[in-house]
Amino acid sequence: MKLTDFKRKFKKGVALLYKFIKNPQLTYDDFFQFEFEKKKGIITRGFVKDVNLGIPIELNPHSYVPGGNIYLKILLKKMKIQKSDTIIDLGCGLGSPMLYMMRFPFTKISGVEYSKELFKGCQNNLDKLTDSRINVFYGDAGDFNYFDEYNYIFMYNPFGTVTMKRVLERIMRSYTKNKRIITVIYKNPIFHKLIIETGIFHKISEFNTEDNFKFFVYRTE
Repeated sequence: MKLTDFKRKFKKGVALLYKFIKNPQLTYDDFFQFEFEKKKGIITRGFVKDVNLGIPIELNPHSYVPGGNIYLKILLKKMKIQKSDTIIDLGCGLGSPMLYMMRFPFTKISGVEYSKELFKGCQNNLDKLTDSRINVFYGDAGDFNYFDEYNYIFMYNPFGTVTMKRVLERIMRSYTKNKRIITVIYKNPIFHKLIIETGIFHKISEFNTEDNFKFFVYRTE
């Protein structure tokens, strides 16, 4: 083995050990999720800078980071998901959270993605699975017209103020037309105030994630 290869593997091993010591639960889950995706030929990991997403800059796109991990799984367990529940991931990227949502008895699991590159990657990932409940829409979440079909909405800080306001307007329109309990799960909730200002949502709980920010969970009356 070349010295450079040994150094690279040694650094990788040290980094993995540090990660395990810091957060063994996340590291354990991350390892098995990686093995699952590798076996299926799925790729959700990585980072794509906002300027490389192909989304108009005036919509203030946010960089892609995968949002699914053990913390989402723990939160969904607390939600006591039923077969009658449906969920949509706004700004779903490559589908990382959807892979965790599949472990629960949702009758429908959908995603919306505006970046053509990420949409194609997500569609390719989902095509390798045999779960008929999942599908992904290509387009701007601020133009999405099918919120009536969902009672759970997931977001991992996917877009800026302009799009968030348009999304909330469409959710409010859907709620007015069909009053029901809608639950929003929002990771890294930088627009918490905008959600509260809709007048239809109130925050019911918050949960820790792997980072300094949290999950905020909102629900209609």
